[in-house]
Amino acid sequence: MVLALLLPLMTAVPSAAQAGSSAFDGDPATTERILAGDPAAAALEVSRTRFADAGAGDRQAAHAVVATTEAFADSLAGAALTTDGPLLLTGSDGLADAAAAELDRVLADGSTVYVLGGEAALSPTVADDITALGLVVVRLAGVTRVETALAVADEVRRLTPSAVVLLARSDGAEGNPTSAWADSMTGGSLAAAARIPIVVTPTAEMHPAVATWLDTVQPDRTVLLGGDAALTEAVEDAAPNAERLDGPERTATAAAIAGSDLWPASSTRRFVVLDGGRADGWAYGLSGAGIAADASAPPLMVVGNVSPSTRREVSTCGPADVDLLLVGDDSVIDDAIEQTLTTFDGQACASEFARLSPFDSCDATLGFFVEEGLERVGPYGLDGYWYDAPFLEDGPVGEPVAAPAPDEGGASDGDAPPAPAAPQEESAGDDSGDGSVEVSETNVQEVGVDEPDWVKTNGEAAYVSNGREVEVMDLTAGDAPVHVTSLAVPGEVWGHDLLLDEDVLLVLSRGDGFVYPVDGPPAETSFMPPYYYPDPTTRIARYDVSTPTAPVLLDDTVIDGDYRSARMVDGTVRLVTSSNPSGLHFVYPADGSQDAHDAALAHNRRVIEESTIDQWLPTVGEGDDARPAVDCDAVFAPPGFSGMATVLVSTIDVASSVQPTSSAAVLANAETIYASTDRLVVSSSQWGAWNDVRPEAVTTQLHSFDISDPAATTYVASGEVPGYVLNSFALSERDGYYRIATTTQPPWQGDEVAAPRTDNGVTILTEGGSELFETGRVFGLGEGERIFAVRYLGDIAAVVTFEQIDPLYLVDLTNPQAPRVTGELKIPGVSRYLHPLGEDHLLGVGQDGDDDGRLTGLQVSLFDISDRADPTRVDSLEFGPGDSPVEWDHKAFLYWSRLGRAFVPSTLYGPDYSGFRGGVQAIDVSTADNTLTLAGEVNQPTQQGGYTPAPDRTFVADGTLYTVSYRGISAHDVSSLADFGFAEFPGTQDECCMVVD
Repeated sequence: MVLALLLPLMTAVPSAAQAGSSAFDGDPATTERILAGDPAAAALEVSRTRFADAGAGDRQAAHAVVATTEAFADSLAGAALTTDGPLLLTGSDGLADAAAAELDRVLADGSTVYVLGGEAALSPTVADDITALGLVVVRLAGVTRVETALAVADEVRRLTPSAVVLLARSDGAEGNPTSAWADSMTGGSLAAAARIPIVVTPTAEMHPAVATWLDTVQPDRTVLLGGDAALTEAVEDAAPNAERLDGPERTATAAAIAGSDLWPASSTRRFVVLDGGRADGWAYGLSGAGIAADASAPPLMVVGNVSPSTRREVSTCGPADVDLLLVGDDSVIDDAIEQTLTTFDGQACASEFARLSPFDSCDATLGFFVEEGLERVGPYGLDGYWYDAPFLEDGPVGEPVAAPAPDEGGASDGDAPPAPAAPQEESAGDDSGDGSVEVSETNVQEVGVDEPDWVKTNGEAAYVSNGREVEVMDLTAGDAPVHVTSLAVPGEVWGHDLLLDEDVLLVLSRGDGFVYPVDGPPAETSFMPPYYYPDPTTRIARYDVSTPTAPVLLDDTVIDGDYRSARMVDGTVRLVTSSNPSGLHFVYPADGSQDAHDAALAHNRRVIEESTIDQWLPTVGEGDDARPAVDCDAVFAPPGFSGMATVLVSTIDVASSVQPTSSAAVLANAETIYASTDRLVVSSSQWGAWNDVRPEAVTTQLHSFDISDPAATTYVASGEVPGYVLNSFALSERDGYYRIATTTQPPWQGDEVAAPRTDNGVTILTEGGSELFETGRVFGLGEGERIFAVRYLGDIAAVVTFEQIDPLYLVDLTNPQAPRVTGELKIPGVSRYLHPLGEDHLLGVGQDGDDDGRLTGLQVSLFDISDRADPTRVDSLEFGPGDSPVEWDHKAFLYWSRLGRAFVPSTLYGPDYSGFRGGVQAIDVSTADNTLTLAGEVNQPTQQGGYTPAPDRTFVADGTLYTVSYRGISAHDVSSLADFGFAEFPGTQDECCMVVD
């Protein structure tokens, strides 16, 4: 039955089998490959490798399996038949010549060839071509892929009776078709190795045909492949004797399958490595199932990178111990992944950042701090703590000296300016509170997640943080607001942030922004500076505002640490603070002598050795009421030293008390805070403070907390991405995936020729155990530039980069394993804030520019992104030299959808920047007509000296637009912009800045 015309085809494709080699060479120090760049060629190469000497009469296949190259559906269960024969792929219209030659080589006359699927998948011509080779065709098919898998399963059980059944999903998730086969691809190898059937069912519920089949078979074990997203609890409940092999994503599920006790025992650590993100990845996996079965080598999966789950399976420390076989050439699994796998095998000795773990006791926690402190303490104390802050050389001894007040209008959550945003147009404006008065809310990033701000209103009163106090303004006394009282927040505090939940106002303040005198030095050979800055604290005060203009203090407390930000979801606040060790009284050498040096060092080491846990971890409460803010065993630490700061996330029920109901902590620095409705993320950039990090290798560490339970906050996982984030808008969490936009070169490196060029991109992570690990990434966005704005709209990311022009990139995040750029727009200037208007439009606030990259003044742009491949700017307004606080503070923006009107505070300059005026630009937006129209500008009264204050906030209540500056609040008709009057805050009058009548 040899077909002479096919012999040239057999020799045209070189194979390891023809060279006499086997799939695994037995040397863990080397990594082998199946060198094929397409699925059909890979299937052939696997067959030639497994049955290398078949043509010489040695190992012939017992049978063969033929499936279509065009769809995975009928091939899902076929891997279970490849224990004793190859799986070959062909087109639906006829048997491929190379497949025919391989069947002729490996099978004896009269052998069985299983054809998978009905005639729509593999036509009668395919069967006729196989029959012409002297082989017997057995077609295994059903009405759908579900029934086809059952037909295959019956044949598997006929050949080898089994009391175990594998159950996988039959269909993929919307927008992620690869999910349909991700688990069955690796499960198929287990089916082949253990000679057990694999059947499939829809995700949501057990297919009736499968239910009937299982009821008939009554397996001792029904093993579900994948988590609830693959097969729901309803499916599990319907399966007899159900159990699961699953992970949080496909590579973790593959690792779980690899660890199953169903695999035949092996004394060698061997793995087949598959790409799980390719559209045709199923074909490589199913055709490679036979090799996995032959060598008892479970398949592992890579998806654009080596995930932690895969890494753990292949990692060793010492001599290489893992034999790996990659299915596909470097166009399928690239050389970088091969190199990574090779590196982990033998060189995985250093602990990695993402593996955070809790201390098991207070003694262990204290021991960590003491050990690390003794490593780093010197004659001047611990670098970065206590006396390292500047101190005053003179001042009134015995009483505190006020520190400088914070910059007004600065970002309150530690985010680095510029760029921010609001989630949907409604969140930036329209809300009716109790239904009686239409009131705008703070412009926030995510719908349902309120953010603290220095202005809050319920429509009847406005609460405004104005330096040391919170001013209460009555909005119902007349056309203009009226000042009624000032809240004197307890303690020496400043920089108030506000949250308003129905009848409760929460005031979050920074404390101890002062300088205090130091007692005399404890030793004659050492000294301390005469003044010091104590560690910052955060005060929480809660007011009853059921009578809006007469707030009543309910309770207050203090938490150690610097206030970074907070988020509120349905009346539950998560407060983020960052604290350093406190009360460690270090000294300095009295002079430059060695004796003074040694005495100071000895004293400082004793301070560390005699320290107590409350000096290292934050407390809550004051004086005798102070207690630990977090349990010692609820503190998580990375395996490598990353500083001694503690990030504390405290849960506060606004309606009940300021006392935290739950807290969680990690040892890290807090920079950027982001929250969805069920996850809060704290990020910090690693700039080499504790490690010798090359500037171009700066990374951002991420710590995620579960906030879905209103009564608790729980640490979830940590991860790391390349580069640094601009602000909270660079982060997003959706459906279990974290999306992070970063620039890979810090701005302080400059643009020197010798410095590496910047790159920008989006990395996608997901949770696995206690790690956030990468599932996919896309970079190459504006090389040589840096990110100026980011906005996530569902599964689309809009990213603005800038150096000379403003590229607006649209990135499709639908497939977390393969994010991709779909469109790009390049225009002069730069947008620093992007606000979504529905799904198809973005409003951009930023700067106009020329072709040379010079910025020329404030600009508001309207972008049409309905065509994801071709975003366009459809209109813009230019205001000349000037800027807007919206460019660095998203809370300054307001979109009032009742009128389709945006309000943009601005400071505009005269010719040659002579003089300036502050105001608010009212801009009508028509997404139907793709137009922007300037409705007018509103201003506060001119001050003595001829200038007008620049508002930083606007809000709407009951048809009135209010603008807020450091001077006071003005009122205007929201439609006509008519002036209703101005109310000045008390204490702002002085000789230079009186209102001009």
